[in-house]
Amino acid sequence: MVRNCTLFLFFSVVMGAIFSCSPIQKQSEYLNFEELDISIQDTLRSIQSLSNKDFSFDDINLIDFTGDFVFISKQDKLRGWVYHSEIVNIKTGWNCEFKANKPRPIIIKDNYIYLPIDYNIFLNSNLTNTKFEVYLIK
Repeated sequence: MVRNCTLFLFFSVVMGAIFSCSPIQKQSEYLNFEELDISIQDTLRSIQSLSNKDFSFDDINLIDFTGDFVFISKQDKLRGWVYHSEIVNIKTGWNCEFKANKPRPIIIKDNYIYLPIDYNIFLNSNLTNTKFEVYLIK
């Protein structure tokens, strides 16, 4: 009985550490760039075409088509490093935490979250090779 309880707690902590959100549901294994909504494709292409002399692509953490979300980085106050980030719906208070090393940008359109599986997608000369994980916000 104690062993079962210990295993349950262990797996609960592990799953919570991997992806901590209010209810979301993964929609597909991966979605190719060409399968994204055209407005998302156009936005990513427009950002990619900008000169990185004007700004850093690293500063683009969230692309929110709803206007309801903000991106927050949680930093260790003593050492200054980011230990996780989260998106928060400012209207409902719904939030979702991500590991600090999760590729960005996080894209929100309608009730879906799109997460690139690769880092530095804007530096990739061909966005069509980029794949995304898709989650439904419940």
